[in-house]
Amino acid sequence: MLRLAQLQDALAENPMESTIERFLATHAAPLVDNEGVTFLYRDGSAKEVHLRHEIMGLESRQEFLRVAGTSLHYLPMQVPPTARIEYRLEVRDDTGTRTFVDPLNPIRSDCPYGEKSVVTAHGYTRPGFVRERADVRRGTIETVRMLSAVFAEERVLRVYLPARYRSDRAYPLLIVHDGSDYLRYAKLATVLDNLMHDREIEDFVVALTDSPRRLTEYKVDPRQGDFLTNEILPLLQERYALRDDAASRCLMGASYGALTSLHTFSRFPRTYGKVFSQSGSFIHADVRRRTIHEVDPERLEDDEPILRFVSSFSRQARSEPAKLYLSCGRFESLIFFNRSLLDVLRREGYEHHFRESYDGHNWTCWRNGLKDGFRYLFPGDVLLYYP
Repeated sequence: MLRLAQLQDALAENPMESTIERFLATHAAPLVDNEGVTFLYRDGSAKEVHLRHEIMGLESRQEFLRVAGTSLHYLPMQVPPTARIEYRLEVRDDTGTRTFVDPLNPIRSDCPYGEKSVVTAHGYTRPGFVRERADVRRGTIETVRMLSAVFAEERVLRVYLPARYRSDRAYPLLIVHDGSDYLRYAKLATVLDNLMHDREIEDFVVALTDSPRRLTEYKVDPRQGDFLTNEILPLLQERYALRDDAASRCLMGASYGALTSLHTFSRFPRTYGKVFSQSGSFIHADVRRRTIHEVDPERLEDDEPILRFVSSFSRQARSEPAKLYLSCGRFESLIFFNRSLLDVLRREGYEHHFRESYDGHNWTCWRNGLKDGFRYLFPGDVLLYYP
């Protein structure tokens, strides 16, 4: 690690706190170079410092080293050049153990799971399509309130209409689970505005749904598919100019949202012809070997409906055309189960594409994968004429 070596050389010549302060005044922490990342923490009273992360294959707690005679703790780590890592620090001192974000790193994740620090490797770039542009016309978002007979309560639906939307032409439809989170954390509206403006994707209508009980309703609960198909879809067809074929309808979601998308897609093959799955929670089943992944028995019992569905999907023949786009972070444990699903898609002749990235189970990872997924499922004029 070149920058770590520079710091170590400086401390060898002058092992003082002032040396550390001068170095940090001109170098951002964590230290990033072509060889990897070095995490830093300063606290003379700390007994132990650990990095808490979610990189599959590594111990979730990585212990820092300490520069003798100083307050500086450090942890070098080799990572892929395009990696993005969310993390927190765990520090033990005489008062106990605390976990918090990195005080030397101002970059934070934007997510609903609690604040984390973020570091990116030297080859990572933030995609331009997530930034608002002054030259791009924005689509509109309408709010629709509906009384669901399936769930016996009122539900709120948001509908994104492209900037060029016209009522005298028919559009494809995308139904998104966890729609509010996609708007806030994945910048979905901005992404759609930019890609449609540049004609990288075709114009389509987007229905953004939310669930107050997603851990139940998205866990292969048939009511969710009934709600979408028998209540939301007819309402949308009545209000908006939509195409009326399965090939023009796509279900989308992340984690459990991806799971319920695939579940509904399998139950209604003549209604939905596409799926956009991000980090699908296809847990426990290795469908390639038809085995159950080793897991806590109580959790396995709780997730039995998922196991049954994924296993049945692996044996389900589909006569209707289908197109699926799946993505997953290489740092998350779900990568194993998503990869195992690919053999099923190949065997059954599904048109599909799978994308992996050096990131984890988080909204930034899903945001960064939107362009590739939309270009595959809804290609625009630019791609049709200039692939």
